[in-house]
Amino acid sequence: MIKKTIGIILIIIGIAGIIISFEQVRTIIPITQLQQISTTMIIIVSIIILIIGTFIMQRKNSQSNEEEVPIYRGKKIIGYRRS
Repeated sequence: MIKKTIGIILIIIGIAGIIISFEQVRTIIPITQLQQISTTMIIIVSIIILIIGTFIMQRKNSQSNEEEVPIYRGKKIIGYRRS
């Protein structure tokens, strides 16, 4: 659950970074540090953050799809375990 939340937060930060890279948005937001950073650098960092967030989300989903294997006693199934 925590990894999923971290993935979502990283994806939101990446999308916000891409939105901030637009010149119209940069003129609206009066942060002087944004004016000093190039648009290309903001886009590259935002895409990297998006990829990391997506990777974390995919990794979490693949771990939750564990297959259950039956436990036998003779011919009778007495339970299941995750492989």
